[in-house]
Amino acid sequence: MPAYKDEKIRTLLTYDDKRGIASEILRHSDPLEVVHVAKAIVRTTASSIIIVTGFFVRGKPETDGPLGAVLLGFALHSLGWRVSFASAPECLSLIRKCANFPAGFIEFPLMPEEESKRFADKVLHHEKPGCLISIEVCGRTAEGQYLNMKGEDIESATPRLDCLFLSEAARGLFSIGIGDGGNEVGFGSVSPGILSRCGVHPCVVNTKHLLVASVSNWAAYALLAFISIETGHRFFPDSNQEQRLLKCLVDNGAVDGFSGRRICRVDGRAAHTSQLFLRNLEGIYATLQIRRE
Repeated sequence: MPAYKDEKIRTLLTYDDKRGIASEILRHSDPLEVVHVAKAIVRTTASSIIIVTGFFVRGKPETDGPLGAVLLGFALHSLGWRVSFASAPECLSLIRKCANFPAGFIEFPLMPEEESKRFADKVLHHEKPGCLISIEVCGRTAEGQYLNMKGEDIESATPRLDCLFLSEAARGLFSIGIGDGGNEVGFGSVSPGILSRCGVHPCVVNTKHLLVASVSNWAAYALLAFISIETGHRFFPDSNQEQRLLKCLVDNGAVDGFSGRRICRVDGRAAHTSQLFLRNLEGIYATLQIRRE
């Protein structure tokens, strides 16, 4: 087995960490969590998964989240999983147009709390997933609010997707939260003190595993790289593949999370920034592949 270097992975995951949140969290947690999760995904006997995504800016799904969700879905489908996506109809519409593999689509509309809870229970009892993944999904605070990074209440544009992770039917499931800002599903496992130092109103919804990076999509890419090492099949994208998928999402309505505009950026970052992240990830992947062989 290849030897994983935690400092190299920490450096990778905190690349271009403008807000400092990923760096702060990874100072207090194991950067090899992404490796452990990849191994668990490959070894699990589960065969069905629901990937939940969609963070909404002025009512439009942002590019961070759906991009990583589609690539994760393709990888898991290729490994024999039955993949379904859950989100608001607006987000599922663009995923349908950009995912080139068979998948299920679970529309989770805006509903009041109790109705959302009943709907989440119904989904889980019907789908019977073995795994839940959340990537860049706004989750409630301790006060029950849904807040963006500016602390603004976005409940009117945010379906209560976190109810899927709070349902009794989700207890015991293999669940993964992927995020970058502390206000997403999964950060309930992080000490509120750590997040408050970063000026975050933290989400209190927990998952069994939490993967953090400067950009949520990048955490998904890192997970895909380690799944690739474990399986011998490459699933993480190169820069051209990423940009093609990003353009498809934007052409179908996704927006940059920082500006709210339909431009090919993720959290305000231009293509060359993600290209450098992928180049760094490629280097780690190539080194570990050589050691594995």
